[in-house]
Formats: sequence, C-alpha cells, structure tokens
Amino acid sequence: MWELINKNKSKTFLFIFLMALCFGLMSFCLAKTFEYFDIKSYWVYIVVYGYFFVTLFIANKNAKDVFLKLSNARYALRAYYPKLYNIVHEMSIASGLNPIPEIYIIDEDSPNAFACGKEPKNASIIVTKGLLARLNRDELQAVVAHEISHIVNRDILYLLYTSCMLGCMVFISDLSIKMIKGSFSGRSSSRSGGGMIYIIPFALISILIVGLSKIFYSCLSKKREYLADACAVQYTRNPIALANALKKIDEEQTYFVNTNSITSSMFIVSPLNNKNNTHPPVEKRIEILLRLSSCNIAAYNSAYQNVLGKKSNIVSKKIIEKPNYTKIIPIVAGITSANENNQNNISKDIINHRKAYDTMLKTKNYIFIKCDCDTKLKVPQEFKGQTIPCPHCKKMHLIN
Repeated sequence: MWELINKNKSKTFLFIFLMALCFGLMSFCLAKTFEYFDIKSYWVYIVVYGYFFVTLFIANKNAKDVFLKLSNARYALRAYYPKLYNIVHEMSIASGLNPIPEIYIIDEDSPNAFACGKEPKNASIIVTKGLLARLNRDELQAVVAHEISHIVNRDILYLLYTSCMLGCMVFISDLSIKMIKGSFSGRSSSRSGGGMIYIIPFALISILIVGLSKIFYSCLSKKREYLADACAVQYTRNPIALANALKKIDEEQTYFVNTNSITSSMFIVSPLNNKNNTHPPVEKRIEILLRLSSCNIAAYNSAYQNVLGKKSNIVSKKIIEKPNYTKIIPIVAGITSANENNQNNISKDIINHRKAYDTMLKTKNYIFIKCDCDTKLKVPQEFKGQTIPCPHCKKMHLIN
C-alpha cells in the first residue's frame, strides 16, 4: 500500500507541476504588462508570489480549523457515538493509519462526510447527523473508509496546494478584468488607451490559463475520488456497501446552510449543484463498484476503464501489474439477511444490482457462506481449503 501511495504522489506532482507552470506563465505575462506602466517586473513577482506564499502559509497552518468552523462542526464525544468511534478505529487499523483521526459531527439532516487535516497526525473525520441516521453499519464503515483513504493518500494536502495556486490565478485574472474596466487611474487617457494593447491580450491569456488550470484541478480531484473508492473497497472488502451508501447520499442530498464552494469539494458527494466540477458522477462510481469481482486495485482499475471507456489508469501501470495488487482479494463482507429484507433501508435498484452481481459471482464458481451473524461471505475458489474470518463477528470459516 505504501508503494502505491508513493507512486501516486509522483502522478499528483505532475498535475501540480502543470498548474505551477500555468501560474508562472500568468505571473510573467502580468509582469510584462505592468512594464508598460513603468513598474519593474520584480515588484510584480514580489507581490504575486508574496500573496501566494502568505495564502499558502495561512491555509497550511489554519486549514483544518477553518474547515471545521465553516462547516459548523462540533467534536463528537465517544460516549454519545460509540458505533462511529468503533468504525473509525477499525478502518484506521485496516488502513495502517496512526494516530486515529478525531471525529466531528455536523448538525445537518442531509447525509454526507469529509476528512480534513494536511497530515495524518492532525487529521479529522467529519460526518453529518443525517449520515448516521440513514446508513447501516456496513455503509457507514464504507464511507469512513473512503475518507480515511483521503488521509492516507495525502489528498487533502495536495488539494490544499493546488486550490491556493488556483485561487491566486483567479485573483490575477480578476485584476486584469478590472484593468480593462478602467479601475486603474492616475495616468493620462492616451497612455491608458495605449496600455489596452497590452492589457487586453493579457486578460484573454489569463482567462485561458485559469480555465486550463481549473481543468487540471478537476482532473486531479476526480482521480483522487476514484482512488479513494478503490482503497475503501480494499479496507472493507465490501463494494456493495459503498455503492449503496453513495446512492443514498446522492438521492437524499440537500443544500447545506454552512456549505460553500470551498468546503463542498471536500465532501464524499458534493452538496452543491456544481458537483461534477470536482467529483466524478455518482452513477459512474456506483457502476464501477458493482462490477468488481475482487477487492484489489487491479480489479478496480479494470472496472474503471470499462465503465468510463478510458485507457488511462487510476494509478501507475507498473503498480497495477505487481503481484501485491493483482492478487485476488475476496469480497468477504456482505449486507446481512436482516437488511436484505428491509425494503425501506435498501433501494430496489441496489437490491437488483446485488442479485445480478451475486449471479455473476456464482457463474465464476464463488463460494457463498452464511455466517451465524447473518453476514454473507462471497469467496473465490482460489481460497478453497483456507480459513477466513467473518468481518463482523470474527468467526473463522473453512472454505470447502
């Protein structure tokens, strides 16, 4: 897993490098434009990069507190939320995350969750009151696993850097538009008019670069959402639970009073209408999860390519081809029989998908075992003769 994280860093740095190039190009164009007004280039660079590093320093130091305050989140006491604490502990152990993140609650009826904190040592998991009310234990575990994946993969740190960069570029672009509108005064009209020869091309270039940077940012954000889904499946071995959770969250999503464009990109499903700017379509994420026959990265990558019709990988091809990531990991966690019979808790679409999915597994000679706790274990033939624990009650089962 740590090798996967390191390789994923390299791919992320490529996106950050491309955004840094765009930022540098905008700064250069701005400096050349201001030279016409007898302002030295180095002053422009000092102001622009000074603004960026001050913004980054403030965000780097206070990002977590800002996100918690903007979301109106309050610390969750273990005495009131024992099940949530147990789930976060379980998924922290499964992912190798240490220390265990702090837990916060948002008093919102709409189900959702996000993670914040630039490093694992100061990370937090934030869930809404609605999420706890609407999801069963398996689904809640899947959502927590997704958010812990963001922490383990350092997604929050990378998105913090890129969002600061993008914010500075938007600032420069807005500055150029104000220059065109005549916000700059104090020079003769003839000189100002002549300056338009430089300002207008710069404004057009800056708008183009900002648009390109937003595409880079969107691609980075979407890929990391897919990767978090893949890692969550590895941690829980239960893709159906994550698919069901995503469907419930998406269907019951309403606007948050304390949500804005800054915090919306952090949630597992964006609560704003522009969700596709930073998040992949929920229906595509669900379809990928329902096509999995194993819980490894290679299986997820294959489903990702088939569903989206893309040849690109969610991680490096060299990683996917390694034995550790192609080894069959059985789907040993299933929704319990009690929940299967509860039509109010599970949507009909998901039930139909699960039945079709189970049929597909049976054609591949998967072994179905019903545990005493009503959990269904779905295990490939390759594990015949081995013993596997139930993920819920920990009872050992001999596969035969």
